[in-house]
Amino acid sequence: MQLHCEQPFLECPVSYTARSKRLEFLDGDTLVYDLDIPLDPLHPDYVVYLPIRHLLGRTLTLRTVPEMPLTLRQTAEDEAPRASRLRPKFHYTAKQGWLNDPNGLCTVDGTYHLFYQYNPASSNWGNMHWGHAVSTDLLRWEEREPALYPDELGTMFSGSAVVDFDNRSGLGDGIRPPLLLYYTAAGGASALSAEKKASQCLAYSTDGGLTFRKYEGNPIIPYFAEENRDPKVIYHPETDRYILALFLNKHDYGLFASDNLLDWSLLQVIAIDEDWECPDFYPLPLDGDGTNIKWVLIGAYDRYLVGSFDGYSFRAEQSAGRLHVGNASYAAQSWFNLREGDSRRVRIAWNNHALPAAPFNMSMNIPCEMTLRTVGDRMVLCANPIAELRDLYQEIHQTDSRPLPCRETLREAGYDLQIELSGDAAGTADIRVFGLHWHLDWSSDTISWDDFTAPLCLENGRASLRILLDTTGAEVFIGGGQCLLTCGQMLDYNLCDLELSGTAVLEHLQIAELKAV
Repeated sequence: MQLHCEQPFLECPVSYTARSKRLEFLDGDTLVYDLDIPLDPLHPDYVVYLPIRHLLGRTLTLRTVPEMPLTLRQTAEDEAPRASRLRPKFHYTAKQGWLNDPNGLCTVDGTYHLFYQYNPASSNWGNMHWGHAVSTDLLRWEEREPALYPDELGTMFSGSAVVDFDNRSGLGDGIRPPLLLYYTAAGGASALSAEKKASQCLAYSTDGGLTFRKYEGNPIIPYFAEENRDPKVIYHPETDRYILALFLNKHDYGLFASDNLLDWSLLQVIAIDEDWECPDFYPLPLDGDGTNIKWVLIGAYDRYLVGSFDGYSFRAEQSAGRLHVGNASYAAQSWFNLREGDSRRVRIAWNNHALPAAPFNMSMNIPCEMTLRTVGDRMVLCANPIAELRDLYQEIHQTDSRPLPCRETLREAGYDLQIELSGDAAGTADIRVFGLHWHLDWSSDTISWDDFTAPLCLENGRASLRILLDTTGAEVFIGGGQCLLTCGQMLDYNLCDLELSGTAVLEHLQIAELKAV
């Protein structure tokens, strides 16, 4: 099939059951773009609106491997439907396609940017691009076309972003600071990058994130170790330079340093037991004390180290902690910067609970403010929903101080539940809603759901839970955010009663219904 690319989208009929084909775009005999896609013009389940803006103006040959007849139509608009009963009500999802790890979190001119791993060709993993969305409040997101497309170095794996305020990279235009995207080019993950190895690369924007171009000097860190990927860059003010954390192999992470954001030298290799991939690295004041700054190094599974960092070496000051338990949170990243005057450390994680058959798959969890607290003899990393979530509150219902059982009827909506229970050493409680069931046990200081058990974080016999309920399950913040239990499970809105039972006493219950975004 010959195609003169003159519209930004290509209509591709696909199905959930068709065999995946490699769709190749060739300029003469030269392969310029390829991706795997379950094309099925005979019995399509839906239409993928494949973005091809990066190919506009070119006349290309399209073919599939294995070969099949092709007749694909171009269009100026992405006409994929947004409405779906499976779509979360207040968590971000892409309009269509597969979504995973958050990438490139930053703020430019007061606008929050969320990039992410993205497959525009189907609702399965593969063909990694960088998807892109923007927001003014971290809750309501406007999706843009992909920011990064695969190239001859590989598909676009995870990474981070930096606003180069001082133009140290020299990539700015002298008018506004360039926005730099650091990513892993996953060599060998496509036909176009066959026989290449993974490397760390850079793309940049001089128009505030509207368009990006790849750095001519890529890769900035050539293949370094067996699994090297997921560069996270942060500024270290005390040494006035930038630090890059990189997953290397097994449980090892490397810290690199640079003065110009282009040339990087290895400082140190650090292991986080039971974790791998997607490092995040950032400072936090301990107990809110701005004179006592600690650094957190955390991996994709939310095992974390807390310690000191002088710009040259990180020294852990306690054994690794664990923030998350459950099946629906992975690869969290924090924003490089927020708006001027906002000193919070805010992160967002991928909800890796798969949806049933739909033109879109996966979502993001709620953005959380990260803090560091002293609990007993440990420094504990805590996560709690951002304060902006209260802007979505609609009806609020409260109940105080009564023995269990307690029952409240809910509607098909999103909810923010705040529950406080007290009990003696033998106390128990069960919470049921929308087909979810949590069991609380005072004797073991635990809360369990499905096959997962998390600490209940009791304080003077009191359990404190905050439960966010949405279409794809729940996020349970325990003990002021000391532990996060995620429960990926499609909610059954037929089971609309919130039921609390057991021997514990209900001290406080607040039910806030949330606006859909």
